[in-house]
Amino acid sequence: MYIEHFCLSLKPFQINTDQRFLYLSEKHQEALAMLRYGILNNRGVLVLTGDVGTGKTILIRTLVENLGPEIRTAVISDPGLRGLDFFKFMAHAIGMETDFNTKGEFLICFSNFLDSLFAANQEALLILDEAQYIDPIQLEEIRIFSDLERENNKRLNIFFVGQNEFNLMLMDTRLRALKQRISSHYHLEPLSLKETSDYVQHRLKVAGCDRPLFIPSALEEIFEITNGYPRLINILCDLCLLSAFVKDLYEIDPAIVKESAAELMHPNQLNEQYVGPSKNKPISAHTSDAEIQRPLAPENIRVEPTTMSAIKTTA
Repeated sequence: MYIEHFCLSLKPFQINTDQRFLYLSEKHQEALAMLRYGILNNRGVLVLTGDVGTGKTILIRTLVENLGPEIRTAVISDPGLRGLDFFKFMAHAIGMETDFNTKGEFLICFSNFLDSLFAANQEALLILDEAQYIDPIQLEEIRIFSDLERENNKRLNIFFVGQNEFNLMLMDTRLRALKQRISSHYHLEPLSLKETSDYVQHRLKVAGCDRPLFIPSALEEIFEITNGYPRLINILCDLCLLSAFVKDLYEIDPAIVKESAAELMHPNQLNEQYVGPSKNKPISAHTSDAEIQRPLAPENIRVEPTTMSAIKTTA
């Protein structure tokens, strides 16, 4: 509707994960480098967490698309799969052609399949999205896969992707064996004010806009309302462009941003499930048990990536 009004070639703020609009903030680049390093170096179990709308899905797609053909990847995005259904879907996703009717048969077939990949100098990667919804018993069954080795090399890398709740799940004593096998854990945070501004301008540029449509104070207002969550930024900016079109305006000021936010839903509800930039001490390998046991709000959770200098050099 507003594409011709603003001389655009595409709608810049759709919420689908269109790779043409890929914007990697410093946080996203850091997470991508760490995860790629972990996969290429057979680190075993990897974890990526982040609040709703922080860009985990597009990060996963970018990672998978940039892995070479030597990495055989299976992505499972339905956490409701259980038992044999899970194993059958996993076998199909990773390219196993052998059929099986019991868990025992699956394990035999899967072990033989990993041996064939190893002989062909290939690796296997299992990505489990929405990990916070996976039953702890199922998580423990998946964890057993991480023990599969051949000549001191991991035969399968496992990559868990989940929301903040997955960090709390890992504190469950039933999952201590899984927690001990996690070699890399990155928590993805929302965008900063500068990153929010760069994100908006980047998407407009990809959509064919050769001039700024949002004045600086409007971008500041967008950041204040959305707290830097990319999905919310897209929703709000789309409404801003529509509102400006209706008013026959050619730039977005703070008044339009506030009006669009009010139209979206009741004021202050847009970001009530989201939190601002973290100001709390991050969780690290040296966090004490007493600190871990205290109640954790999403902003309290950040697992600092380790050896990033080595990662960036190697990746």
